[in-house]
Amino acid sequence: MQKKWNGHMRDWASKWLDLPPDVASEVPRIEWIGNYRLRVENYKKIEELTEKSISLSTKLGVLDIQGSRIVVKVIDSEVVIVEGEIENVRYRK
Repeated sequence: MQKKWNGHMRDWASKWLDLPPDVASEVPRIEWIGNYRLRVENYKKIEELTEKSISLSTKLGVLDIQGSRIVVKVIDSEVVIVEGEIENVRYRK
């Protein structure tokens, strides 16, 4: 019930404040800095983590990040910051 209420409030606030839909929604937001840092907002959980890859479950599917020396630098309930030599990022459903 709480999640449903939060979703309705988020939609209402987005329309009332004339915000872009991605700002107020729960879809993943990805910021890629160079080839060494990726910041992912609105992930659900870490599916898999190795030195060469990390897979994050999101509302839209699984986000696969591949490269070398992959590490999680920051993690909290809404944001993961991944660092390493990032070579490939892709979604799968």
